[in-house]
Amino acid sequence: MIKKILLIYPPSTLMFSIEPKRGAVPLGLAYLASSLIQEGYEVEILDTYVEGYETESELDRGRTRVGLSRQEISKRISNYKPDLVGISCMFTDHWEDSYEVSSIVKEVEENILVVMGGVHPTVVPEIVMQNQNIDYVLRSEAEVSLPDLLKCLNLKGVLSKVDGLVYREGHKILTNTKKTFIEDLDAIPFPSRDLLDMEKYFQIGRAYRVPSKHEPAISMVTSRCCPAHCYFCSTHQMMGHYRLRSVQNVLEEVDHLVYTYGMREIYFLDDNLIYDKTRTLKLLDGLINRRYNLDWHDPNGIAIYSLDEELIDKMQESGCYKLLLAIESGDQEVLSTIMHKPVDLKEVKRLVKYAKSTGMVVESLFMVGSPGETKDQINRTINLARSLDLDYVTFPIATPFPGTNFYQECKQKGYLVKDLRYENLKFGIGNIITPEFTPEYLQEIRHKAWQDINFREKGLEVPN
Repeated sequence: MIKKILLIYPPSTLMFSIEPKRGAVPLGLAYLASSLIQEGYEVEILDTYVEGYETESELDRGRTRVGLSRQEISKRISNYKPDLVGISCMFTDHWEDSYEVSSIVKEVEENILVVMGGVHPTVVPEIVMQNQNIDYVLRSEAEVSLPDLLKCLNLKGVLSKVDGLVYREGHKILTNTKKTFIEDLDAIPFPSRDLLDMEKYFQIGRAYRVPSKHEPAISMVTSRCCPAHCYFCSTHQMMGHYRLRSVQNVLEEVDHLVYTYGMREIYFLDDNLIYDKTRTLKLLDGLINRRYNLDWHDPNGIAIYSLDEELIDKMQESGCYKLLLAIESGDQEVLSTIMHKPVDLKEVKRLVKYAKSTGMVVESLFMVGSPGETKDQINRTINLARSLDLDYVTFPIATPFPGTNFYQECKQKGYLVKDLRYENLKFGIGNIITPEFTPEYLQEIRHKAWQDINFREKGLEVPN
């Protein structure tokens, strides 16, 4: 009988030349925990990354693993004695870390069931299931499907009826289609942050690329998925379609965060926070009228195609101090015909100038190296970034993550580097070769643009 569940966020293998250490609450696991507790299960969460934040192990190829040691993870599992372990594998480049945790579980006790979820198992479930330490994969959101799986296992039900489940029958790997997504997001209990040592996250104070403005700070989401269909994004594979929490439900969670944890800053991690303007204005008015005195921003980026002056003013009034704008390219053809991103470059300069006039910090993301993009188009992107007087600019290299149209196109055209490894799929590394450019060219030009625009042209010292 399955009663005790341990949810594990694995250590993280980083390339410190391009990846800073971070310490964000694993919201996915916290949401799963709250849904399981509601169903009567005993649940704990082990964030091996944050628990072992000061522990670093040097690996090959300039990589460093951050998190609890193998021995300590084994000890934690042994002490808790779970019937089932759920392992997060959110990012394709961290598959090794998740796999290692699964092997530790089976070393502790072979009969402990292992379920893996997250973006990587969702988009390549059959590959993940080739690892014999993993008993099941649950694709996409699992607040309903994981309790359904547990009921099925406890009552000896039919596995083929569990939505989005990937499992084995003998030597066969069988995949159930993911048919349903949670339409009423308000019905999901708030994430079980009480199962985590929140002080550790507050002490780290760096959940995303830069430290927060005020402490303590915490992350939350108000919606799932995105109405856009950008070719480089896998959010529809993971989250299905765009759904919104009610404004009242969101504000109730903010109440909880402010009055339980004393929050002074919130990271909204929505894929598209402001798409529904009427709802956004209502939410921002709620933040203003409740006088939280909170600061906030969206580290995933604000969709500039949904932005206007009225929203900028209201965002600033409600506590938003930074806009990270997902402009992506300085070439309209790249945006429209390659990325399928609904950005009109004619609006960009006006909106950036207006946002800067409010006193907000304005940053942007510009992606270089899409298949079909020319060197001239890449240069237009860099020149636009240079002309906008932005406070900071990031230049990720277009990355062929499995589950995206980008990956499929590169695979079909033979653009993927021959020795492509999933752990190399990081935004600072080139992984495709086209008739126009090589990975080395992309790495060199993005690094030079990053240094020049953010530092040299402002008379600042260039960091190592």
